[in-house]
Amino acid sequence: MKHPFNAAKQKAGKAWLQEFLQRHPTISVQNPKATSLSSAVGFNKPNVMKFFELLKSELCKHPYSADRVWNAVTTVQVPGKVLARKGQKQVGRITSAERGGNITVICAVNAAGTYVPPMLIFKKKCMTQLLMAGTPVGSVGYARASGWVNSELFIKWLEHFIAFAKPSKDKKVILIIDGHASHKTLEAVDCAERVELYLYA
Repeated sequence: MKHPFNAAKQKAGKAWLQEFLQRHPTISVQNPKATSLSSAVGFNKPNVMKFFELLKSELCKHPYSADRVWNAVTTVQVPGKVLARKGQKQVGRITSAERGGNITVICAVNAAGTYVPPMLIFKKKCMTQLLMAGTPVGSVGYARASGWVNSELFIKWLEHFIAFAKPSKDKKVILIIDGHASHKTLEAVDCAERVELYLYA
């Protein structure tokens, strides 16, 4: 398409953006919430309904207190700003889970508000404790060339979580995780089953 943008860069400049925003006062530049591609693809009505049916079934079987229901989150890189309607509460942008950020953080919080000290995965070949300066007490750190979590590191985080949450037959624990491939391995399931930890992805 023919356009009046920069001929070399083939994209609009700041002047065009300013004029565009003046012509459309209901639109503003906002910081979106990053959403990984795998999460976006898996987020559909049948999958969501199945997830809540399984979770409800488990919650009906055993009396879980608020401190025994956990949600784990793995951060993805922060995308650039986008244009969105003013006042819009949820602004998202699909990002690749394999590209971007230098540090991955895996953290978990329970329904009572308690959190597990996070795991940080640095985009480094060798780990040094200097990288952990200023992190919450009890945090753990690992180095990986890509800076992203894999199945082996997720098992290490799962063991870290188990040591903190202390699931047992008498005090079962539910851990809600996303559907990332590194979280859905036989090793992860075996690790959880050994200590009465129920994983929901």
